[in-house]
Amino acid sequence: MILKYPLFEKSTLVAEKKFFLFYGPNFGKIESCIQILKNKLVSLNSSLNFLSFFQDDFSNHSFTEIVSQNTQGDIFGNKISLIFSLSDLKFSTEIIKVISSQDLNIQNIILKTGPIQKGLKIRNFFEDSPECIIVPCYEDNPAEKKHLITRFFVNENIKISSSHTDILSSLLSSERLSLTNELNKLIL
Repeated sequence: MILKYPLFEKSTLVAEKKFFLFYGPNFGKIESCIQILKNKLVSLNSSLNFLSFFQDDFSNHSFTEIVSQNTQGDIFGNKISLIFSLSDLKFSTEIIKVISSQDLNIQNIILKTGPIQKGLKIRNFFEDSPECIIVPCYEDNPAEKKHLITRFFVNENIKISSSHTDILSSLLSSERLSLTNELNKLIL
């Protein structure tokens, strides 16, 4: 199931789904999605823990091994959600096989990666599967940028006019991580 960022942000479907894929060139938006998802999942289960893995972790263990080693929860019996940062998708067939297995005893599997071309097997799988949510994370549009800028200044207890927000929105990056970094520099 495909959800655009604004719909994902407000969606209650996260309680029903186990598998998530966030992709695109906007790594700041991907991280924002991960944080939103973590907050929603923890609100449903406060004892939930998250383990993060990176592409380099696959040099010692396969995706299947990593998932199977973490299906029982932690030593206290708490459920675990796994977060995978993938720099390439050469493991996509294995990922699909693991996610498709019916006996998978894990809270969530969360994948994040850069842009994915249309027609790739993993993208099609996540788009078509009723068990999955896929969120494309492209550049922030002007309205999203204005909202981020306004929220940033409110969080910093700094008043900003709408005209200044418009000016900043037109001058600053459309990639969320860069935008946030640039705003942080402005308040220093």
